[in-house]
Amino acid sequence: MGLIAKAGSLEPSTGLAFSDFVNKYKLRFCAVFEKDKNAFYIKNSIGFDGSSIISSCSTADFWDGICSSIKELNIFARENGTLKPLLQLFSFAQKDDIAAVSIYRLSQTKILMVCNQSFPKECTADLDCLEDKRNPIRLGTINHLITSKSKVIKMQIDFKDAADSFVQAQVIDRQRAEIFRKSVYNEISNRFLCFFAKHVSFCPNEHTVRAIFVVTRDLTKEHLINHIILNLSGVIGRYAEKISCDISGSAVSIPEIKEFLQDG
Repeated sequence: MGLIAKAGSLEPSTGLAFSDFVNKYKLRFCAVFEKDKNAFYIKNSIGFDGSSIISSCSTADFWDGICSSIKELNIFARENGTLKPLLQLFSFAQKDDIAAVSIYRLSQTKILMVCNQSFPKECTADLDCLEDKRNPIRLGTINHLITSKSKVIKMQIDFKDAADSFVQAQVIDRQRAEIFRKSVYNEISNRFLCFFAKHVSFCPNEHTVRAIFVVTRDLTKEHLINHIILNLSGVIGRYAEKISCDISGSAVSIPEIKEFLQDG
């Protein structure tokens, strides 16, 4: 049996975290927009770069024109010319890759966007359960990865300075900068919780990730860190070099992993 055999969630779960929603429906490029005063901003996302998160700030009037009806699915595609009004929400780096966008308006103040894949209609049953919460820690997800040829690495990643520097370089308005900062934090956290879902990650605060990576014994720490920086450069560009990756050694037991993930 593996190191993490029979290990489950370390904390009870109520509602549904955005990252769990993304993983459940295998979404790769989506966002939840929420209204603040008379504008909509991305609150939570996966697959968006930081510039798209900033570009996506849009007026309530814009969305009333795009999707005025509550709980109705609207699909926009490049091939039939209906996508064009939505391309302004994306960065130059991403807009050429957008083939289709599905929009589902949950309420007057919340909108779900799914890009470049069929909208999973069954997900609408969970939309009312979405909560602004941390995902539970599930150690059982890495059990099958552990073999005699693998090692378990403990790492703490802090991206506050990197994300803050990215936002400060692009946004002057302090109030909007604070909104964008939190949205970029969420995108980065969600990349660990979704793109690295086969490993285990936990976010003790909004700008820190504690991660357990099961890797081959010949993989160097430098290679793992470079892989993380490269992935996150897709969100904040060259500012990803400011991300702090602190390796706390290798784990050899379940109690050691639990202590590392839950400490503080």
